[in-house]
Parts: sequence; C-alpha cells; structure tokens
Amino acid sequence: RDGNPVGSVHILRDITEKKLVEKALKKAHDELERRVEERTAALAKTTEQLTDELTKRKKVEEALRLAHKEIAIEADNLQAANEELSQYAYVVSHDLQAPLRAIRNYSDFLREDLGGHLEEEQKAYLDGLNRAVDQGEELVSDLLEFSRVGKSAGPIESIDMKKMFQELLDGVKLSEKIEIIIADDPPTINLKRSLV
Repeated sequence: RDGNPVGSVHILRDITEKKLVEKALKKAHDELERRVEERTAALAKTTEQLTDELTKRKKVEEALRLAHKEIAIEADNLQAANEELSQYAYVVSHDLQAPLRAIRNYSDFLREDLGGHLEEEQKAYLDGLNRAVDQGEELVSDLLEFSRVGKSAGPIESIDMKKMFQELLDGVKLSEKIEIIIADDPPTINLKRSLV
C-alpha cells in the first residue's frame, strides 16, 4: 500500500510441452521451406529444360517445314524435267523412224536389183544391215514406249536374261579377241522389256 509491496502472487505454469511443440513446429516449418525451395528450384530447372526443348523442337519443325518446301519444289522440277525428257524421247523416236525406213527400203532395192548377182558375203552384209535396221526400229519403238513410262502401265513380260544377253551380243558382232562370259543361270525377271 502507498507504493509499498504488501505481498506477491506467484503463478507457475509448465510450458515445456508448449516449447517442444513450438520447436517441432519451427523444425517442420524450416523443413517445409527447404522442400519448397528444392521443389521450386527443380521446377525452375524443368521449366528451363522444357523451354530449351520447345525452342529446339520449333527449330526442328521449321527446318522440316523448309525441307518439305524444298522437296516439293524439287519434285515439281523433277516432274517438269521428266515431262521434257518424255517429250524429247517421243520427238527423237519419231524423227529416227524415217531414216531407218529409208535404209530398209534401199537395202530391199539393192537385194531386188542385184538379185542373183549377189555373192554369199554380200548377202551376209545385207542380212546384217537388215538385222541392224530391225534392232534400230526396236530401239526406236522402245524409246517411244519409254517416253510413255508413267502414262500407261504397258505389258509386263517374263524376260530370260541369258537369251537377251545372247541377242545383244549377236547384234554387236564383237571381235573374236573379246571373250564374253554369261553365267549359266542368270535370273528371269518380270518387267517391261523396253526398260531392260
């Protein structure tokens, strides 16, 4: 009273459990913050990787788009070149037919005019000339068919390659010094003869 202490009241409470709980809460809070930082860092790294991957993918897609565009241009150019080649082959084959017909006619005229006066060697020459004209006409015909490749299916034949090689050799008349060896069993193939 009058500023002098008369007595005191002491209240004691055990706060040990409260302090343990606070300590546990702080530890859990710190652990949670650490995990959040780790996850945030991992997410940032993943986001950066995804961004890089997306950028690379966009570059690849752009490169593919440009490549497709270039391929389309090249395909158009190739188609135009093939069309020109086809037209050229068609024109050349038609232009070659007239001189071949003339050679055949002159050969026939010689054979008729000289008739019984031809020696065996001269007959062989005319026969060779006729064979050469036949081959030339066949080549022209094949060239015509080749000019139509892709426009019509055309007949597919079974071709005996040994026989075809022999026909080619017979038409060439190589020197006896040249030896040609053909395998005993070359394949038989199925396709257009003119392409062979």
